[in-house]
Amino acid sequence: MIFFITTSCMILGLIIALSYLRFRIDKQDKTRSYASWLVHKTKLVFKISTWVNIKKTYNSWKTHHYSGYKKWIFIGSTLSYLVLFISGFLFSALGLIRLQGVPLLIHVSFGGIFASCAALTLLFRSGDYQFESSPFIISGLFWLFVLSVFILVLTAITMMLPFVSLLWIQTAFIFHRYSAIISVISISLLIFFTLKKSDNK
Repeated sequence: MIFFITTSCMILGLIIALSYLRFRIDKQDKTRSYASWLVHKTKLVFKISTWVNIKKTYNSWKTHHYSGYKKWIFIGSTLSYLVLFISGFLFSALGLIRLQGVPLLIHVSFGGIFASCAALTLLFRSGDYQFESSPFIISGLFWLFVLSVFILVLTAITMMLPFVSLLWIQTAFIFHRYSAIISVISISLLIFFTLKKSDNK
């Protein structure tokens, strides 16, 4: 219950914070209040044109930063992370269904795919997120995301080892859950500030 409340509050707070930041930098229709702007933007989510634009942005980023075979690394990492988010947060964290059986098998399988893709992404893209060559907040969020992913992988492996005690498994499970929240927050903020940087160019 505590983790459910913590997760819900943090995700809701993240949504409110990012939407308000977007409202502050939105150059169109400055006469709207935050509430009316939020209602307007929420309605746009249900329009096909919005998802077409998201797809264009996704494909543009993939083409520009992941040429050739590297595009499959980007596709694999994003799709596997979405599956992990759905199976981990909507099923387990929010208590909609217990993460066991087939959902757990899917979660673990895609966790392996994401770990592999994340390692390759770090290999090819880490140079673009050095503090000397990238804005501090973007570099900081990228490395925070990397750290949270590392903890996720380490704790997942720990929980599967046959010789690990129950106490260590329970401890790893707690770290796994909260590092998952940190990964969601950091990657969401990273995407936001990266897109904001692109808009300012």
